[in-house]
Amino acid sequence: MSKVMTLSEAIRTFIHDGDCVYAAGFTHLIPFAAAHEIIRQRKRDLVLARATPDLIYDAMVAAAALASSSSRGEAIPAWACSARSAPPSSPAS
Repeated sequence: MSKVMTLSEAIRTFIHDGDCVYAAGFTHLIPFAAAHEIIRQRKRDLVLARATPDLIYDAMVAAAALASSSSRGEAIPAWACSARSAPPSSPAS
């Protein structure tokens, strides 16, 4: 059985409301089509993780796809998707 599917099918199958989503690239690899499909499908309450800031996060915030718990409109760093914890503390000075 083939695992090949359209982007629309992949988003519908693998991205659910409330998921932590890491969608990043460096300039030429930013997944604009995937972000636009997430917005089109009206996914909600997502926690957005990022490696670098880019336009797709701005678009997803504007489309109200960001989780209400992140009301400041900030994307979290990528490590927080798996850790689901506070950032590592800095050494005491």
